[in-house]
Amino acid sequence: MAAHSGSTSPVIASVQPDQPVGAWPTWLREIAAAINATAGWANRPVLPGVAFAMLPSVPQPGSLAYVTDSTVAAWGAVVAGGGANTVLAWYNGTAWKVVGV
Repeated sequence: MAAHSGSTSPVIASVQPDQPVGAWPTWLREIAAAINATAGWANRPVLPGVAFAMLPSVPQPGSLAYVTDSTVAAWGAVVAGGGANTVLAWYNGTAWKVVGV
């Protein structure tokens, strides 16, 4: 799980039932940090890949799409379908433009 979350250390909360009561706040903080790290990784938004022809005919400016068949892959280029490139596209109000490859 740590490899997917970008962390270099694993998410571990040491659980020892015989811990003294004084150690509980630290133990609870470790558990909360592990839950937050896991939830942050699990709830990240993911754009599903879509062919250019499947994009909305009237998109809202500012829309993002993960286009799987772009003919171009250069930053700022106007996206068109039918190619072999996968790109992150942004609709600027007039055209879908490449904003990531």
